[in-house]
Amino acid sequence: MRITYGYIAVLLAKGLISIPKRGYLRLMMKKCLFVLVLTLIGCSGVVVQKDTSLRTELRLADEGNAEAQYRLGRMYLTEVGYPRDNSLASLWLSKAANQGHADAQFLLGLLFSTRDDSIKDYTQASFWHHKAANQGHVQSQFLLGKMYYEGLGLSKNYAQSLLWFRKSADQGLANAQFQLGIMYEDGTGVPEDYVQAISWYRKASDQGLPQAQYNLGLMYHNGRGVPRDNVQAFNWYNKAADQGFALAQSNLGVLYYNGSGVSKDFIRAAAWHRKAADQGDANSQYYLGAMYFLGKGVSKDYKLAYFWMLLSSVHGHEGAVKYRDIIEENLTLQQRSETQSEATNWKPVKSN
Repeated sequence: MRITYGYIAVLLAKGLISIPKRGYLRLMMKKCLFVLVLTLIGCSGVVVQKDTSLRTELRLADEGNAEAQYRLGRMYLTEVGYPRDNSLASLWLSKAANQGHADAQFLLGLLFSTRDDSIKDYTQASFWHHKAANQGHVQSQFLLGKMYYEGLGLSKNYAQSLLWFRKSADQGLANAQFQLGIMYEDGTGVPEDYVQAISWYRKASDQGLPQAQYNLGLMYHNGRGVPRDNVQAFNWYNKAADQGFALAQSNLGVLYYNGSGVSKDFIRAAAWHRKAADQGDANSQYYLGAMYFLGKGVSKDYKLAYFWMLLSSVHGHEGAVKYRDIIEENLTLQQRSETQSEATNWKPVKSN
């Protein structure tokens, strides 16, 4: 008699067999249970197009169709409405990946590097990203570059990192372009070259990547590879700040405070520093504390000044440590205690 998934599903339903705790048999039994659930749905008359499609996908996958195997694996990783199952995702993605399916190889690499710690394996991740990257998969090329850069599952190798970042960047991936900018700015694996750094930062910035926009703003702010230009710095910081990038919001606050590249405006300086401070930026917490202490752009408030200085001083900001103690002298013991309690319980929040 030929043993089929359907036959095993019936045995599972009758309680004559159970699912093993581990191993390949567990994966097979879970597939059978999946068949059983689909069958029961069909018998109950609640068949919908999605369920019919799943049965079709399972049949095609069992017949060796790589695209169906990939879609099933992806479903177990990402689809809403189905239980996430890393074991089954790995099973189906491996079948597709072994047939040369680049997207499956990419997802398998991602699964082994960023998912459940119980299956995390950077060596396997790099193996599958290599497979996909060699087929031109832009995300795998980027991630392979990161693995060489950080030495994850591979020996750290900046030359290989540069190679794979470049392949991905040449296909237009903003994150890869940004990473190339960093390598050229820092002289990591290549001679330091601010002009090249700016070129790659600009490519990524033009695609809207906030960290690249911030770095490009820094290059103009500090005159690295270009003449110092605070107007250009302001423009690029502003683009990144509008996307909620805390470092850019903080630097924008500094430019407004000092009137560099833009008209001096303490109210706007305080507003941008508040956005960055809310995300935990120590420099903006210091600035905001100082502005509450001095009454610049905000109403003078010693408790709030003390609160923000407390938070900044936790990060070791020297100015905050100094002014925290000065501001403290303007508060009663009760005000100090209340503010210290509020600061202890404070949590950063993401800027809109």
